[in-house]
Amino acid sequence: MGDVRVEKVLAFIKGLFPQVEGCSNIVDTSDSAFSLDEKESIFHLLLPILCSEAEGGDENQATMVAAAWFLLYLAAKVLDDIEDGDFHRAPWSTIGAPQAINAATGLIFASQLALTHLPKMGARRELTLLLIEDFNCTTLRMCSGQHADLTEEDGFTLERYFQIAGAKSGEFFSLACRAGALLGTDEVAPYSDFGYNLGVLIQICDDFEGIWNPKGRSDLAAGKRTLPILYALTVAPQSIKERLEQLLVKAIREGEAEEEARRIITELGAPHYLLIEAQIRRQRAESALCSAGSSSPAYSKLINLLDEHFKMSDDAIEIPFQDAIEDKNLALLGSLLSPLDHLGPAGGSFPIRLDSTLRWPGRLSHHF
Repeated sequence: MGDVRVEKVLAFIKGLFPQVEGCSNIVDTSDSAFSLDEKESIFHLLLPILCSEAEGGDENQATMVAAAWFLLYLAAKVLDDIEDGDFHRAPWSTIGAPQAINAATGLIFASQLALTHLPKMGARRELTLLLIEDFNCTTLRMCSGQHADLTEEDGFTLERYFQIAGAKSGEFFSLACRAGALLGTDEVAPYSDFGYNLGVLIQICDDFEGIWNPKGRSDLAAGKRTLPILYALTVAPQSIKERLEQLLVKAIREGEAEEEARRIITELGAPHYLLIEAQIRRQRAESALCSAGSSSPAYSKLINLLDEHFKMSDDAIEIPFQDAIEDKNLALLGSLLSPLDHLGPAGGSFPIRLDSTLRWPGRLSHHF
C-alpha cells in the first residue's frame, strides 16, 4: 500500500470491531470493498487527511475522521450495488444480499463509533458533536438523492440529474473535505466546495465509463438513465429520440439494440458533452481549493490528486464527432451545460474550448 496514513486509518478501523463480538462478516465486507479498487480507495481515504493537514489539523483526529467517512463510503458502496442490481458482480455477493445489507448497516454504525473516539485524541466536545451532526445530515441528504434516483423516471431532465448527483455524490465528497478541514479551521467553505465539485466530477466519469468502458454489464444493459442517455434524449430530433427510446428498452436483453443505442448516443455528441461537463467541474474544484489560500504541502498534494486523476492523458479514449452532426451538437452544448443555480456551493463559470476531437480523462469512480 505504501502510505503510512492510509495504513493507520485501516488499522484504526480494524480496531473498532473487536469491541463487539460476531462482527467478522462486517470486517470481511469492509476488506472486500477496499480491495475491490485499492487505488480508488486510497484516493478517497486521503481526502479528509489532506484537507486536515492543509489547515494544520491534528493527525490523530484526522485518522478518526477519515475512518468514519470511509466506513460510510463502504456502506454506501454495498447498499448501492444491491439497489442498482449490480450485486451479482460484487465480491460480497457470496454472502447474499440479506447479510450484505446487515454488514452495510454495521459499517454505518461503526462510522458513528469512530467519531466518538475524537475526544480521546483531544478534540473539543463541541467539535465532535458538530461532526456527528454533519455526518448524519449529509447521509440524510444522500438518502434523499438516492430515493429520487430510484423513483423518478418520467420527465427526468439534465437539470434534475445534476440536483440528484449533487445530493448523492457532491454532498458526500463535500463532507469528506469539509470534515477534515474543520479539524484545523472554521473557514471550511473552500474545502466543502472543492469536495462537492469533485464528487459530481466523479459521478460524470462513472457515467461515461458505464456506457463506453463498462466493467461487466453496461448502464445500457442495466436499463439506467445516466447522463449520456439524458443528454442524447434531450438533443435528439423527435424521430431519433423515438428510435432511441425503443432501443433503450430492448438493450436490457438484446446486445444488438445495446450497440445501436450506444452508436446513436455517441453520434449525438454525448461523449463531448460529458467531457466538457467534467472539465468544468474539475476547474471549479481547483478554483474552490485555490480560494483557501493555503501554502502547506498538503494543499499542493490535493492539487496534484486532481492532476493525477482528472487530466487529459495520452492513452485516453478518443471519440470524434461525425461531420454530419458536428455543427448542430457544438451549438447545443453551451445551452445544455449544467445551469448556474445548481453548481454546488462554489458556482462560477469557466471558458471551454471546443475541439472536433476531445479526449476523456482517466477513470476514478465511486459506483453510487
